[in-house]
Amino acid sequence: MTSLQPILIVDDSAVAAELLRRTLVRAGYTVSIAYNGEEGLQAARAQRPALVMSDINMPLMNGYQLCRAIKTDDELWNVPMMLLSKFAATSLPTRNSRPGKTLHWPAAIPQTSPCP
Repeated sequence: MTSLQPILIVDDSAVAAELLRRTLVRAGYTVSIAYNGEEGLQAARAQRPALVMSDINMPLMNGYQLCRAIKTDDELWNVPMMLLSKFAATSLPTRNSRPGKTLHWPAAIPQTSPCP
């Protein structure tokens, strides 16, 4: 089986990141993991992934900050991002409508929202 486009997971929880990695690898994706937003930004610049899946609540640089950094980077602005959270959609901050929408994935219910 040929490997699908590479995905970067950014999550400070090693357990959550590994569970997601295993699921994606079984589906045929090449997956790498970074454990905070700063590592994630460095990895995205080095690897140019097809998708970045990031936790929202992380130390050093949270998912919103990572999203903003990627979307304003001249080389990475077009990399899709998926922000993941264990919190319900009602507990996530409300953002004004802006270009470059990003998917929030609270629980299992998708909702679109732009980067902050």
